[in-house]
Amino acid sequence: MKLIVVTAVCLLVSTDAFLFGCACPRPTSCDGYVAPKPYYPVAPKPYYPVPPKPYYPVPPRPYYPEPPKPYYPEPPKPYYPEPPKPYYRVSPPPYYAAFPG
Repeated sequence: MKLIVVTAVCLLVSTDAFLFGCACPRPTSCDGYVAPKPYYPVAPKPYYPVPPKPYYPVPPRPYYPEPPKPYYPEPPKPYYPEPPKPYYRVSPPPYYAAFPG
């Protein structure tokens, strides 16, 4: 009877120890366990709006109209007619009658 009680108590204690991590060995990176990194919330960056750029209007440019260009008509091109080509009588190509076939 004592053995049964002792066995039950040992099982209960070992189960509690396993569940609550009292007696179980801590897993290491050798076991493939990676400990979760603690979460530190990143503080939001303060918002500094970009200051508006000062508006300097572009000063109007003075208007100087272009002076009128003098009109020089193009000089007439000299006319050189093509010299007449010498006439060589070209004999017509020989006429070959189709042989009845």
